[in-house]
Amino acid sequence: LWQGSYYNEEGIFYDTISASNGCDSMISLEITWLPPIPGNEQRFICQGDSVEYNGVFYSQAGNYEILKIASNGCDSLVSLTIEYHSPVIGSLDQRSICSNDTITWNGNLYNLEGIYYDTIQAANGCDSVASLEITWLPPSPVIESFLICAGDSVEYGGDFYTQEGTFDIFIAATNGCDSLVSLTIEYHSRPVTNEEVFLCPGDSVFINGMTYYQTGMVTDTFPAANGCDSLVITRITPTAPMTVNQTLSFCEGDSIVINGTAHFLEGTVTDTLRSSGCDTVLVSLLTYSTTFVETLEHKVCEGDSILIDGNFYSMDTTFVENSQTTSGCDSIITHEIRVLPLFDITSDDHEICLGESVQLSVNGATNVTWSPGAGLSCVNCPSPKAKPSSTRLYTVTAENCLGEILEATSLVTVINPPIVNLTLDSIDFYSDSVLLKIEIDDPTADFEVFDQDGNLICMNCTEVMVRKMPDMEFRVNAINLSGCGIEDQFKFRYDEPPNDCPNGDLQAANFITPNDDGANDFFEIRYNKLFLDLSLLRIYNRWGELVFESRDILNEKWDGTHRGKPVNPGVFVYYLSGDCTFGNVFIKKGNITVIR
Repeated sequence: LWQGSYYNEEGIFYDTISASNGCDSMISLEITWLPPIPGNEQRFICQGDSVEYNGVFYSQAGNYEILKIASNGCDSLVSLTIEYHSPVIGSLDQRSICSNDTITWNGNLYNLEGIYYDTIQAANGCDSVASLEITWLPPSPVIESFLICAGDSVEYGGDFYTQEGTFDIFIAATNGCDSLVSLTIEYHSRPVTNEEVFLCPGDSVFINGMTYYQTGMVTDTFPAANGCDSLVITRITPTAPMTVNQTLSFCEGDSIVINGTAHFLEGTVTDTLRSSGCDTVLVSLLTYSTTFVETLEHKVCEGDSILIDGNFYSMDTTFVENSQTTSGCDSIITHEIRVLPLFDITSDDHEICLGESVQLSVNGATNVTWSPGAGLSCVNCPSPKAKPSSTRLYTVTAENCLGEILEATSLVTVINPPIVNLTLDSIDFYSDSVLLKIEIDDPTADFEVFDQDGNLICMNCTEVMVRKMPDMEFRVNAINLSGCGIEDQFKFRYDEPPNDCPNGDLQAANFITPNDDGANDFFEIRYNKLFLDLSLLRIYNRWGELVFESRDILNEKWDGTHRGKPVNPGVFVYYLSGDCTFGNVFIKKGNITVIR
């Protein structure tokens, strides 16, 4: 930029300007090019690395043209060459190891087959890859087998073996590694043959060239094909002559031949049969085949018929059929034909009391079935006993000779006995009697009430006064119009009410002297009102007559008079009642003596 204009070429350039004296002034500009200073640069990098040049990082190999400021101040073109130093691939190191061994390589332990790599620094400064190939030397398996006789042994690898089986043994192989030997030992058992011969009494047996007259065991040894000895054990067993029993039958009057001899009578025949073995004793029991006699009964419905031996029969009759049995003896069969009339069945109804039983019956048949079976003594008999717990309808069925099912019913009505209940009315603690109330659910029933001593208290009563006792027991006998009765027991217990209140501090005088002297003229009662509230006082003479009563005990006091007149000296009984603060009823009685 010069005088407001841009110039980019070499040369001399002029411009006119006004000078300070007012005249034009010419100025000139000479532009000279400074040539670029070329340069060549070379860099080396390892694979995966980068290099910095002129503030820029380069990670790829190649040629790069770079402008940079030269020493003369102008841009300078530099040719930058970047080359890879390739990684150095080391040679393959091959090693062989036995199974279960290890190898050390570049400071590391290896015990498995495979190819392994390790990175180290090469002479060019870049990483070098070394490789290791490990190969297993396989064990050399060996299979050995031996056959031994039972009781013998075999030596292998310095050890003796007496048992059959398969054994794994490790020994050193030619490649230096352990070799697994599979050693199989098999038994060749000694063949044992058991034989048995029978010795008849007085005879002998011949075994392997020897003659034996006695029973026992004989053992012989023979060489076998497998090289082991073979044993033959022969048992000499005594045997008696065999006895055969047979039973033979023949018709009376005929004969039977046994071993060439004819026999005409019953009995036992014994023969001895000779054979190559021991003698056989044949025992024959001879019996007569009796004449076959049988009676067959045939039943036919009225109006029907039956076919026997090609003939029809429809009436009562008896005939005899003569023939022969398979043994050739006479057979006599008697046929009895019975005509059965058609019938109907009936049964009756019954009434029983609860808990009783009744015997049912059916008319017209004996082969019957009753249902339901609950409460019956049997279901297939004509007269079962029934004991139902409630009214029940029983059905009886029978089959007539035509196969028809006949049916009848029997209603058993169960009548419950009357129900009686006894209760005691509220007890008056001042009375020796209590009201007994009787309730019965059947107003037509009769009943009697007895005390615990068996004394009759009343009959058909609804209530009665009874003597009060701590333990009371009553028995009731009741029977209704159907004759069903019940006997029931009722027990009651009467407990005296408490005669004291906790903290009541009741004090009652036990005598009075009503002579107006100011001392003991009245029957005094003292108590703690916080814990006891007395509401009634009654005083009786020795005849049970009430002589004094008060419901204001603290203010109304007995002065020994009755109806305004002094009572005679003597002992009187007093009854006190009230309520304890804690809610229970308070009763107390005692004696008071009037002294004059």
